[in-house]
Amino acid sequence: MTATWSEPERECLMAHLIRVALADGENLTAPEAQLLEVQRARLCISPDTMARLRAEIAGGRCPEAPNDPELCERMYLDLVEIAASDGISAEERRMLMRLAPEYGITAEEAGALLDDFDDFDLL
Repeated sequence: MTATWSEPERECLMAHLIRVALADGENLTAPEAQLLEVQRARLCISPDTMARLRAEIAGGRCPEAPNDPELCERMYLDLVEIAASDGISAEERRMLMRLAPEYGITAEEAGALLDDFDDFDLL
């Protein structure tokens, strides 16, 4: 699936994954770090690009979600997965709820999805 994504789309998803993972603090938990590494490899993101994206996120910069509804839905599910990797914190939940409209997800859909994933152990 990710093979058809452009480099900017892959970098956008990786940036948003980092953003959500760091929403509850500047340090990653072991499950978050592990899942980010899996996603980095899956998305064919180099370690240097990953470091650049993390620095951009720390500096308050993050790309907007793409305009493709199917891609946005898949990306949003990936964001929820990274948050759920160590239990969805209140900060992550607020961020995911704020990001939902950018991904074409309604508040009701996002809330239900987050409730389904809450405290789900993915690793």
